[in-house]
Amino acid sequence: LPSSMLFPEPSAIADVHLKPARVVTSVLAPFDPKVGNNPKQWSAVTAIVAGRARTVPYIVWGPPGTGKTTTLVEAVLQLVRGRGASPS
Repeated sequence: LPSSMLFPEPSAIADVHLKPARVVTSVLAPFDPKVGNNPKQWSAVTAIVAGRARTVPYIVWGPPGTGKTTTLVEAVLQLVRGRGASPS
């Protein structure tokens, strides 16, 4: 990937018509309690669900074994299963 895609200059996205961030109408409840009990992971999940970055990619970084995949799975579950609905 070109670095301009991952790290766009502000001038490169100045004319982009951004969609508004999503409005989360329900209180999020974690599917995985480990993610809900970890403030940094939960903050990442809520930012992804709210769509705060919009056109800029989300980067979840950390050393091995710190919960990156678990965090992304939680975010996907929140988006696919209805933001806080209990898994079935």
